[in-house]
Amino acid sequence: MLHVKALQVNFGLQSVLQNISFGLSVGEVLAITGANGAGKSTLLKCITGIMAPTGGEIQRQKGLSFAYLPQNTPNSNQSVMEFLLSDFPEIYQNYQKIYSGDSETIEYANAITEYIEAGGYEMEAKLEKILESFAFYKDDLFNSIHCFSEGQKRIFALLRLFLSEAQLLILDEPTNHLDISMRLYLEEVINIEKHKGRSFIIVSHDRVFVDKIADRTLCIQRGESVLVQGGYSQVQAHLEQEFQSRQQLSIEIQDKINKLEREARRKKVWAGRKEKEKIGAADKGFVGARAAALAKRGKEVERKQLLLMDKLKAEKPFVEKRLNLSFANYTVVSREMLSTKNLSKTFGSRKIFEDVTLQVSTHDRVAIIGSNGSGKTTLMKCLLGRLQPDSGTVSRNDYVKWLYLPQNIQDYFQTEILLDNLMIYGVEETIVRQFLGAAKLRRDRVLQPVSNLSYGELMRAAIVSAILAKVEFLFLDEPTNHLDIESLEVLEQLLEDFPGGMVFISHDRQFIAKNARTILSFESSMLVPVEF
Repeated sequence: MLHVKALQVNFGLQSVLQNISFGLSVGEVLAITGANGAGKSTLLKCITGIMAPTGGEIQRQKGLSFAYLPQNTPNSNQSVMEFLLSDFPEIYQNYQKIYSGDSETIEYANAITEYIEAGGYEMEAKLEKILESFAFYKDDLFNSIHCFSEGQKRIFALLRLFLSEAQLLILDEPTNHLDISMRLYLEEVINIEKHKGRSFIIVSHDRVFVDKIADRTLCIQRGESVLVQGGYSQVQAHLEQEFQSRQQLSIEIQDKINKLEREARRKKVWAGRKEKEKIGAADKGFVGARAAALAKRGKEVERKQLLLMDKLKAEKPFVEKRLNLSFANYTVVSREMLSTKNLSKTFGSRKIFEDVTLQVSTHDRVAIIGSNGSGKTTLMKCLLGRLQPDSGTVSRNDYVKWLYLPQNIQDYFQTEILLDNLMIYGVEETIVRQFLGAAKLRRDRVLQPVSNLSYGELMRAAIVSAILAKVEFLFLDEPTNHLDIESLEVLEQLLEDFPGGMVFISHDRQFIAKNARTILSFESSMLVPVEF
C-alpha cells in the first residue's frame, strides 16, 4: 500500500529525518513514537503530501485514498451534524437546504428527495448510534462544536475520518484530550476497522494504546528510526538490547583507544630518547644515522596510531546517557493531609458530585479518574480551597508542606529564567544543576526562559523544585498531558523518588498503574473506589 524509502528532511542546515524506510500493508497498524521534536509530525506531513522531503521517495499504491487527522482540534461554528456530514458533499448540501430553507418551496421538496436518495437519513441514524456509544445525546448533534470540550472535539474529528471511505487513516496524537473510556472505544474501533482491511499510521505517546493497536512500531531517535514488530513494550526491549550492545561496543573501542594512546606515549618518549642519543653521540656517523632512522620510524608508527585512533573514535557508537536520579533523601512523616465529609457541588441544575468523603495522609497516592467533564478538576479545586462546595466540609492540614501543579504548568513558575525559579531554596547552584541534569535538563536548557521550554521540561523542573523544597504532598492536575514517552518515563522516576504523598488526575493508564496506590472513579456524580 505504501513504501517510504530513505526519506530525508532538512530544515536549513539541521537534519530532522535521515534514512527513514518502511512499508505498510493492507489492514496493518503502524505506530510511530519518539520524543517531542523528533520529526514524527514532519514524517506524517511528508506522507500526506503537505510537505516535500529533502531526499528519498514515497511510493503510494495507485488510487490510494487517505484521510489525515492533525494534532489540533476542530475550531468551527458548524453544528456537530454539519461537521460530520461535510465530507459527504451530496448529503451535506441537501442537509443545508433542508434545515435552512423554506419548507414551502420546490427547492425544499427536491432537497428532501435528493437527501433520501443519497442516504442522508440513514447517515443521521448512524451518527446518532455512534455518538451514543461515546455517551453523547441525540440533541448534541445540533449544538455548535465550539460548545464542547477538547476531548469531545477530538472524538468528532476522529468520527469524521472513520465515516470516510479512506483506505489509509493517518492520525497524529489521536488520544490527546481523550479520557480512558474514549481511548478504550478508539482502540476497539481501530481493531475492527483494520480487520475490514483499513490501514493506519498513528503517532502516539500513549504506551498502553500503542501496545494494544500496533502491528509494528517505528521509533524515531536523533533523526534515525528503529522498526520493531509489536508495540511500545517491544520497542523498549529492542532499545534496551541495543543500548547494552552499543555500550559493550563503546567500551571495547575505548579500551583499544586507551591502549593505542599508551603505546603512542611510549613511542613518543622512545623517539625523543633516540633524538637525544643522536645529538649527544660521540660518533656522529653510524650512531647518529641509526638514532635518526629509529626516531623517524617511531614518528611514522605514532602517525599511524593516531590515524587508527581517529578511525576508532569515528566508529565508537553514540550511547545515550542513562537517567540517574540521585537526590538527597528526606523523610516525610505519615500524618493526615486532608479529609472531606459529604462534599457536594452543583452548577445550575447539573449535579457535579455529591457525598464525597475522603481521608488522605502524606503517604497516600490517590488517582482520581473519570470521563471528561465528570467533575475531577472541580473536586481538585474544592480540595485546594479555590472553589467552595455547596455542602459538606474540607479539612486540609496546612502544617504539611504541600504543592499544587496545575494543568497550565507555566503558571507555576514565577520568574522568567528557569534556573532562577529553583535558586530560592538555599541550595548551591551546582547542586540545583545536578538535580536538573538528573531530570534531563542540562546545560543551556536551565538558562532558557520558561516560555521557551516544553510542557514536559517544565513538569520535570516543577517536580525537581518540589524535591528541593522538601515538599511532603503534591496535588497534580493532568501531569501527563502533552508529554512524550521520554518525559513520561522521567516523570515517573521522579515521582517514584519523591518521598511524600499525592492526589493526581490522569487518563494515562500506565502512569496511573505505576503511581497510584488508591484509585477513585467518578460514576454518576459519586466518587467510588476501584479495585486494581
